[in-house]
Amino acid sequence: MIAIMSDKTIHIRHQPLEEEASVAALFENIFDIGFSPLFHIGFIPAVNKDDLAHLDDILPRDFDSINTEKEARLITLLQFEYVITNNPAGGSAEKVDYLFDGSERSVTLLYVDDTTFGKFNQELQELAPEFGDVRFGHPIGRYARYGVVSYLMKCLDSGMIKTHNN
Repeated sequence: MIAIMSDKTIHIRHQPLEEEASVAALFENIFDIGFSPLFHIGFIPAVNKDDLAHLDDILPRDFDSINTEKEARLITLLQFEYVITNNPAGGSAEKVDYLFDGSERSVTLLYVDDTTFGKFNQELQELAPEFGDVRFGHPIGRYARYGVVSYLMKCLDSGMIKTHNN
């Protein structure tokens, strides 16, 4: 799979740049990592799988009226099939089925320990400005030396992440 990925592109988008200025700070440390044309993976701190059972109670009906980092994280999570998050169970993955607004959904949480999450966050903070408004990304091989990219490529290779192509 890593050889297959070598001709693909990667795009990293820092979520605060996608949000209104009044709430952008709530989305700090959240990233959208896109492997074009395969998929997007969320990078979201402190996702608690138990919250997914209560989304309708936690999230406001109007997403424009969020007030907390927890709401921002959970709203962002709704966009992804896979999310990297920090958890003491680092090194594992867990598929979580949940119900939101009457629809059945699922997300696979890719757990990394706090130290690794911090390292990945630092790398993403460093890399995101390189992408700016570029939506099509850069060749993935250019970024394989970064831990977060290498981790995702290994997750693909091991089958922890399944795309429509594997």
